[in-house]
Amino acid sequence: LRSLLAPALALALVAGVAPGAAGSGTLREADAEYRRHLLRARPALATHLGLRGSDARLVPVTEAALRSDDAWLDRFAARLAALDRRALAPPEAVLFDTLRARVERERAPHASGAWRRDPALYLELGPGAVLAGATAPGTGPCTRMKNAVGRLRALPEVLRAARVTLRDGAPSSGD
Repeated sequence: LRSLLAPALALALVAGVAPGAAGSGTLREADAEYRRHLLRARPALATHLGLRGSDARLVPVTEAALRSDDAWLDRFAARLAALDRRALAPPEAVLFDTLRARVERERAPHASGAWRRDPALYLELGPGAVLAGATAPGTGPCTRMKNAVGRLRALPEVLRAARVTLRDGAPSSGD
């Protein structure tokens, strides 16, 4: 999806929207809200999608975070569902489809309970997130080091929260 998101966002920004196009302001506002949400609540995912600004942060997945994120994703999905896709210009329709697919993908582990059972989901919040912050394209070596150090400092809390949140997970064969 990352390969779809960047071009869709770029297309929407470059092509613009005809004045008065139905839903254009609302969709742009929704896109901005989604970006702010990622930067605030899902910095590892924001980095993965190429959004800069939270590359030195990680947010632990706690019960409170799951409830908050689940509620936010439900509200945001309802906001998107209220838009009339047929009234959107082609670049906006691509952005709309991308946002809708991204939100559905993020909602899936909430709906299935995977955040409470699947330790593999936490790999992106651990070593993967540290590596992504340390190798963020378009950043200099000092910024990459700052990103890595910030995420490494957050890692113990992320792992502690994962251990608590994964209470329903089956122990691995090595336990």
